[in-house]
Amino acid sequence: MEWSAAITAGRLSRYRRTFLGMDRLNTTPASDTKLTAVKNACREFYTHWCSFSNTPFTCEFAGALEDVDALDYLDYEGLHYPVSGLNGAALVWGHVLERQFGMSWSVGDNGELFLTHGEPGHRIIIWPYARVLEAQGRGGTPV
Repeated sequence: MEWSAAITAGRLSRYRRTFLGMDRLNTTPASDTKLTAVKNACREFYTHWCSFSNTPFTCEFAGALEDVDALDYLDYEGLHYPVSGLNGAALVWGHVLERQFGMSWSVGDNGELFLTHGEPGHRIIIWPYARVLEAQGRGGTPV
């Protein structure tokens, strides 16, 4: 059975259709409402960071590379993340990419926040949550 007939018959999963390039990730620029989550995560991590008396460096969680160092330090010392957890860490990490590399926040088909750079057809798309989750699985912060 050829692929198009299999899709029409519903015999290919969404994963397989995506793998074959038959589905495309559509993104739209993130609204101010969506970007509030990024600001809130940065604020929450800053408050959490400041709650420790002996951190080796200051960190404002304002999109600087030190933010990634602070996430790594929290992991290394077993200090855990604040309430937003991995979701918040992903937004903090993504904020660094936004500020340091000129990426833009976009929203995917299912409401996920992605970072994009470039024009359609020639763009990079990063899902910060996946990168932070991968790093957690291998024992470090994404670089």
